[in-house]
Amino acid sequence: MAGHGGSGQERWLITYADLITLLLAFFIVLYSTSTADAARFRAVQQAVQRAFNVDVLSGNSVVGLHTSGAVLSPDAIAALSAESGPASSAEGARSQVETLKQDLEQLAPPGSRGGIEVRERPDGLAISVYGVLLFDSGKADLRPESRDLLRALADRVRPLGNDIRVEGHTDSITPEGGPFPTNWELSNARALAVTRFLLDEAALPPDRLSTASFAEYRPVASNETREGRLRNRRVDLVLLYPEAPVGVRSDSRSDTEQPDAGAADTPNRDDSAGGR
Repeated sequence: MAGHGGSGQERWLITYADLITLLLAFFIVLYSTSTADAARFRAVQQAVQRAFNVDVLSGNSVVGLHTSGAVLSPDAIAALSAESGPASSAEGARSQVETLKQDLEQLAPPGSRGGIEVRERPDGLAISVYGVLLFDSGKADLRPESRDLLRALADRVRPLGNDIRVEGHTDSITPEGGPFPTNWELSNARALAVTRFLLDEAALPPDRLSTASFAEYRPVASNETREGRLRNRRVDLVLLYPEAPVGVRSDSRSDTEQPDAGAADTPNRDDSAGGR
């Protein structure tokens, strides 16, 4: 009888042990949750720093695309959205990129034979000024009205820290006569004209600028139509990502932009949109 009584008096130990076990499990869960949050925070912090190449989320101030010295980086903030969710600063960063694109594209005068298109590429963000916004057909002298447009573009990209490559492109029509025997010379002269303007009149730092020319060999649309040739006659200002991929084609024509046999017309130098 005494033995049974002693055993009964110690049953509280079972309840106590269960309570201690539950408390231990509870604190383990709390610790695991707090560790995951810290790791996730560090991942988001590192992703934002990679995106803008500046220190952020470190208790100082919020940094955005409009902050002087901010640098666009590969993937244009796309990875941030996957890492941090819709309610985080990544959504704001992506929104800033889209706002910048819309702002630049709206600089083109309404009703003009041309436009501005902003495209994300593996090597950077390309601001494409196409048609006759900058140059007359077969010419490499800037149109008078193009100067205000280039100044506005320079003002938008000046606060960013990215290097800028100015690329000259043409359509597939070969120049006839004049100072440019081929589209190589024409595209190069146009890229240099824009670069000189950005240096001399827009006062962009010379160490941020470079030029390249591609003639008709980097089309973004079919050269079989007037509209396609209009879009291929362009100068691209490429905001280069840090350590941009080497050897990557700057542009490629998508399947939706292949020549349409029904809409195609024969290229000619009396094209109403202007050749070359």
